Amino acid sequence: MIIKTKCIFCSNNFLKNKRIPVAIRLKALQSVLIPIDKYAGELFGMSEQRNSSIQKVSAQELRLISEVGKSTALNRLKTEA
Repeated sequence: MIIKTKCIFCSNNFLKNKRIPVAIRLKALQSVLIPIDKYAGELFGMSEQRNSSIQKVSAQELRLISEVGKSTALNRLKTEA
């Protein structure tokens, strides 16, 4: 999870940057960040604890791109993305 955490902190500026179109930020999420999540799950195993932390990080990334708070339902964000 250390690698994933470093990746999140490095990508925060990119994901928050309003000059970059949302479509490009979503594509980066789908093509770079989510595969890192999946690889971490395969590498370390998908226990319930690891799976929930990976899902939390992915939700945080999606919320950064969408510029919404924690109270917004993830199902709504995923259907709009």
